[in-house]
Amino acid sequence: MSGGPSRSGGGRLTAGLFPTPSPAGLAALAALGLVATPGGFVAFFRLIAIAGPDRAALITYAAPVVAVAAGAVVLSEPVRPRTVGGTVLILIGAWLATRVPHAAHTGDPVARPARGLRRRRRARRDG
Repeated sequence: MSGGPSRSGGGRLTAGLFPTPSPAGLAALAALGLVATPGGFVAFFRLIAIAGPDRAALITYAAPVVAVAAGAVVLSEPVRPRTVGGTVLILIGAWLATRVPHAAHTGDPVARPARGLRRRRRARRDG
């Protein structure tokens, strides 16, 4: 039977296929896992508490815009007209999604935007 993977060399099929991570790579991985990820979650949940879940979810629209800007500034990547057009569409969509509905001006509690964190803390403290 030929054509299958060779098991010579101690039976390890993956020997030599995966590089050994450097200490700097392991430190970067630890920093991402122990600092950046928890910090991002804390910041996002604070944003949810302040702005409400609907508006906080809009931060995901900023990711491609920031990635394009960082790529252009840090890596000198070209920004073409399609990229600019996509960015404009993303920003227009985020603007449309954050507009206050007309019913909010009439006193409808369902359509009212989320109140700030200070007001919630004050209500818990006083009530």
